[in-house]
Amino acid sequence: MKRTASVNRFAVAMFVLVFCTMLLNAILGQHLWRHVAPWLSSRPGVAELLQGTSGLLLLVVVFWWGFRLKGRMREKIDEYGVTMTEVPDGHHVEVFRPVLVEPQVSLTSSGVVIADLGLSSDEGPDVRRELLRAVEKATSSPHASVYLAQHQGSIEGLFAPAEPQVVEVASAVLWVVHAAGLGDWLDDPARLQELLRRLHRLVGQEPPIHQVAYLVDHTSKQAHLLADLLRGLGVATRSPEADGSVLAEVHRPDGVVISALLGRPLGAANAAVDPYPRTVNEEKDAAESLEERDRLRQIEEHERVFLAKRFAAVVGDRRKKEALSRAPRLNRLLLEVAGEGADAAWKALNTELLRREYPLLLMADPRTGGVAPRAWPGGAMAIPAYPDLVSLEWTVQGLKIPPTSFGVARMTPRALFEWAAKIGVAVAINVYVDRSTPSGIAPKKWTPWLCRLLRRCPGVEALLEGDRG
Repeated sequence: MKRTASVNRFAVAMFVLVFCTMLLNAILGQHLWRHVAPWLSSRPGVAELLQGTSGLLLLVVVFWWGFRLKGRMREKIDEYGVTMTEVPDGHHVEVFRPVLVEPQVSLTSSGVVIADLGLSSDEGPDVRRELLRAVEKATSSPHASVYLAQHQGSIEGLFAPAEPQVVEVASAVLWVVHAAGLGDWLDDPARLQELLRRLHRLVGQEPPIHQVAYLVDHTSKQAHLLADLLRGLGVATRSPEADGSVLAEVHRPDGVVISALLGRPLGAANAAVDPYPRTVNEEKDAAESLEERDRLRQIEEHERVFLAKRFAAVVGDRRKKEALSRAPRLNRLLLEVAGEGADAAWKALNTELLRREYPLLLMADPRTGGVAPRAWPGGAMAIPAYPDLVSLEWTVQGLKIPPTSFGVARMTPRALFEWAAKIGVAVAINVYVDRSTPSGIAPKKWTPWLCRLLRRCPGVEALLEGDRG
């Protein structure tokens, strides 16, 4: 989540010690090695050879250590758009870059809340609501004020004794929205409505909370739609740095921590903003304060219609389910079946797969896009499938499969089962306990469960015709 940059005093002390040792070897080494040489050999010139060899080794160590220190002292802080010459003594720099694929709320040492909405998943709405509640809890917890830097330039301007222009806010929230997770919020108008409502409440909270939304891969139409809605609420939108960094914090010797927003603002400063997201939430505030439930329900219905129309104008009225970045719900069901195989677990997995609209992922020929069954130990033929992009990526990395040697095809579970039964093969779904351990089998292999699953799945007996798994 964060990276740090500071001067390592131990490394500097060791560099000075080695450098002084090299100088002493050059000045006094001849006398020292003359006393040591007789213990090693009686041949002439051994002392001079020892002095030269040790001096050469010390010189190599000095150069190596010097380059390491130079790299640390001139650490490139691309997140701030500059190259930092050095971190002065007594200062400490932290750079925050969300890297997890799961939703997460974290609090920096200065009190900035970073809320990463995560990548697309098959989790239910409760998980998203829990994240929003965690943000509200973090902002309501007592903590010191946050000092946000106002200047854009060299990070050196934040080091003491400089007095950079800052704005003091009671709390700050940085929302990190990934393009791969936009569908989780935009697909359902009610879900998007809830997100906007929570953000509006934070905007209107006393004391005010400074909010910024970072849109990763912001070039998509969906990202533009969300950015417009957020700006309508009064939430600033930005793009992160190329490596995903969103925040830098400079800890100064005087105890002050200055936070600098990284990346660039999205949209022109004077661009027109649609006031509807703010006005409709203000109307709901008024209805709630007067306890006018019928009016509140009517306002919310109109808002959902508005959001649905805005979404349809961007992606169309019908939207095919995209591949998930992660599928924790399906993975849990698969692991339960692999671990115990109880009837209840089988029934839950069968129900999920038959109703599931999210596609499974298949490795395909990069030229033709075709998918072919593979031979498994024992001679069985099965089609390997993956619940999400994460499990596919882990498999590719674990088996060292060149990324250019395959393409990715997508099929819903029902369509995949029908095709597999038609050609007389099984389906093997890969699921991991952790990154290095697929469930119930040796690492780096798949397990063909679905041939067993289909036999026990009521209502799909017609699909079993020709199944030889």
